[in-house]
Amino acid sequence: MLCFFTGMGLDIYEGQITCLLGHNGAGKTTLINILTGLIAPDSGHATIYGYDIRDPIQLQKVRSMVGVCSQENTLIEALSAREHLRVFAGLKGIPSENIEEEVSLSSDALSKF
Repeated sequence: MLCFFTGMGLDIYEGQITCLLGHNGAGKTTLINILTGLIAPDSGHATIYGYDIRDPIQLQKVRSMVGVCSQENTLIEALSAREHLRVFAGLKGIPSENIEEEVSLSSDALSKF
């Protein structure tokens, strides 16, 4: 078993830009994926704005408040723009019954450019 973050502590403050630096394989992406709920932690504890990322309901609150800017292009060539909006709406925690309405609003706003 590999332990990536043994004894790690991290405080990030509102209004500040935070970045993670480290060599390839250091665990930067894994940490971000855990904090945003893309993968579940095996153990440990983390809170964002007081919300526990291990609790699915609280994790939805976290996802609605946190944004991640990847260094790579996160678009999938096989998906249309509307399909991308649906995928990211789901990742952002928008309830499934509201996704189509949000996609239409976003699509309409983008069509003005």
